[in-house]
Amino acid sequence: MPHISEKMIIASILVGIVVIAPISMWVYVDNQAEKAKQDLENAQFMIYDVDILNISNGQIFFNITGEVKNLNTTRSEVFTIESFQLILDPNASRPVVIPVDTNAISTVMDNMSFSFVSSIEIKDLENSDSPFLGNLISSGMFDIPFLGRISAKANGIRKSIEFDNVLHFYLSRGIVMNVTEISNPISSKSVDTNVTIMISNQFSADFDITGIVKVNMGELVLGNIDLTNPLTLESGSKEYKLPLKLERSYKESLQSLITSENFTFVVEGEITVVNENAEIPAEIQLKVETGEGLTPLGWQVDNFVINDYDPFSGNGTVVFNITIFNNLPITIPINFLEMDLATLTNINFATVFWDGKATYIPKYSYEKLFNVTGFLKGVNAILLGKITQDKAIKVPKAIIRIFTQLDEFDLVFSIDHIDL
Repeated sequence: MPHISEKMIIASILVGIVVIAPISMWVYVDNQAEKAKQDLENAQFMIYDVDILNISNGQIFFNITGEVKNLNTTRSEVFTIESFQLILDPNASRPVVIPVDTNAISTVMDNMSFSFVSSIEIKDLENSDSPFLGNLISSGMFDIPFLGRISAKANGIRKSIEFDNVLHFYLSRGIVMNVTEISNPISSKSVDTNVTIMISNQFSADFDITGIVKVNMGELVLGNIDLTNPLTLESGSKEYKLPLKLERSYKESLQSLITSENFTFVVEGEITVVNENAEIPAEIQLKVETGEGLTPLGWQVDNFVINDYDPFSGNGTVVFNITIFNNLPITIPINFLEMDLATLTNINFATVFWDGKATYIPKYSYEKLFNVTGFLKGVNAILLGKITQDKAIKVPKAIIRIFTQLDEFDLVFSIDHIDL
């Protein structure tokens, strides 16, 4: 039997260490990388704040704050993170790439929260079809799928880890608008007017935009603002007076506003951010802080009395004052009011009129009309008792006559309930 020397045994062991140990380490690192990928794909990535800090030198700088939930960090501690990228909308033809500060990774390991500054090349956003920038400007809640790409190192072995997940945005910062005023056009047929909007840019950076934005009220397209010349949205709040071309004539637009059941203004459109001589497309949808929960006009009656009532003929006179609350951002000039009055069970009992001097109901304010008067004809006492019991009436038909610089026109609508 051949004799195996001690030196040969030692040599065999060394060969085993040199050959087998690296293979085992590679297998270990690969195994840990696969488990880390699964952990990252099962985690929840929440973004609570994104601030646009600056637009300069061909880049847009952001501060991003959020947290990671349900992440197993024990396996991640095996790796030293050398670089980390988020590729937003990876299936888009031109996705957006956000580099992640590796210092933020250690913060996540400690308490699952992070805050870091990053930047995106403007040229990449110019060529991108990702909705990221438009969603950011519009603020609110939205999701963006991403591909995470990590370059890591463990025990001297470099490893690339890629994983799919979703960024869940819960943002309050953004662009906030409030319609301050819509100017009265000069005639009933006019479509040209102006809109004054208070714009609050809650980002740290100023930026310039062009494009066409639509001003909607519910499903109604009120008109378009054509930003042919760049509009600078300064950081903070500022009032801007802009030309508004109505979708319909002044008469038709005001009629639609008066009878609208959805009194929520929305500004939306395709804009272009033009800082740094770049053209970055963005689609926006901004809920305007105006009118939510209100009706276009509110009504309040006082001093409702019936004079000279004859119970045999059912004739008499009804007189009252009415306050009109204008919840629209447009002053309403009126010189005539007519109302058919009915019980809550839809029995008409009078038509009343106000024909006073020209009166302006201010925007976001009210005006009282005195001595609105009408005649009762053949109205029995039981019906009057019903009105007294209900302490309310309805108006199946109302007419307000609007005057302009050049003409006048009628708006026709109904009122479901007025308390007496």
